[in-house]
Amino acid sequence: MLSRLLFDLILSDEAYKIKRVFLPQKGEMVRQVLDLVGAEPVNLKNNLLRDHLYLIRLTEKISLPTGIFGYVNPKSTTGRNDIHA
Repeated sequence: MLSRLLFDLILSDEAYKIKRVFLPQKGEMVRQVLDLVGAEPVNLKNNLLRDHLYLIRLTEKISLPTGIFGYVNPKSTTGRNDIHA
């Protein structure tokens, strides 16, 4: 039986504009590859630019057991504004 849990996750104020999408290697921390993707710190009090990629840290941490996975789906206002997580 497939079960679903829904979470509303909160963004922190740590944000970066990045030049490309990336997937960290197993055991690699995102923070270790920020320079490789041209990460530039961004102040979220300013408007984000259209057609740019951003990486924003969440305030939550989730540790899922083996065999359990999560995914993100743009909903509501974010989906209508073509913002994808």
